[in-house]
Amino acid sequence: MTPIIIQLVTWNGEKYIPHLFKSLREQKFQDFELWILDNGSIDATAQLTQKELETIKQPHRFIQKEINIGFAPGHNELFRSSLDAAPYVVLLNQDMMLPSEFLEKLFYFVESHPDAGAVSGRLMKWAFPEKTNLIDSLGLKSFKNHRFIDMNGGEEWRSLEDDIKAVEVFGVSGALPLYRTNALRDVLYNEQIFDEDFFSYKEDVDLAWRLREAGWSAFSILDAIAYHDRSASGPQGMSDKAAIDNRKYKSKLVKFYSYRNHILMLIKNYSFEGGVMGFFATLWYELKKAIYLFIFTTRVFVKTWVDVLRLLPIMLRKRAFIQKNKHSAADELDNWFK
Repeated sequence: MTPIIIQLVTWNGEKYIPHLFKSLREQKFQDFELWILDNGSIDATAQLTQKELETIKQPHRFIQKEINIGFAPGHNELFRSSLDAAPYVVLLNQDMMLPSEFLEKLFYFVESHPDAGAVSGRLMKWAFPEKTNLIDSLGLKSFKNHRFIDMNGGEEWRSLEDDIKAVEVFGVSGALPLYRTNALRDVLYNEQIFDEDFFSYKEDVDLAWRLREAGWSAFSILDAIAYHDRSASGPQGMSDKAAIDNRKYKSKLVKFYSYRNHILMLIKNYSFEGGVMGFFATLWYELKKAIYLFIFTTRVFVKTWVDVLRLLPIMLRKRAFIQKNKHSAADELDNWFK
């Protein structure tokens, strides 16, 4: 059995394809299969991908969709086969560049840590085509008010102690995670790993939360470096101003999915982690956010809550499944929201 399936969902990313495949060809760890789904690209992404696949010696699959079915449905289509085909699956974004040791370091770490359901590396910002020394993500960081940000995003990387090779994190970014397929089976619901009701945005945070509740750990491997040309990013701080500033530069569609999916995620997963203080911190933050959106983006606010009410019965069924299959102790989850 192949140890790793690499899943790639592409969409209008023609400028990245040659760089991405070059980095795959140069990996020291070559024991993988490459499964690709193109989400109805209207540029040359699909054609370039098919041409590059001719240079890949590993087994590969290519699926071409006529329309964009979304990030979550795209990966779920691949998951339906990959979960039984390998013990690990890597999700590869098209806007990534992987140095030659990246896959090797992830594989040997997860092999020696059976509690790890998800791992990723030190993701650095890629100001395409130039590499930078700025952090893109060291994993997902959770807070008392149930906000989530990319750890140390936007900060300059400064080397840690030599003996610190990995850190445990709440979860890993969906930009370049390696998942243990046994862990993914524990959170599989209605043949979906990513929640397809999300369509796009925050499905990686939702999955990280569900994996935590199912009893799995997550780690960022700091000496496994990759570069990410992120097209959209979250706030770089926890202040209200940072959140507002970040929201100003988002399209109405992104604002809608980001806000709606966060509410859906709370309905599904929130179980009073962080205790009374966490509850009031979450309530206060969500109230401030709702007032801001109602005043400045009324259409987004109304559309969000119409959709939340429409999806509420479905989310409550998913919540019941999550609670039934929860394996993490309450105090263990509390520690991530303090």
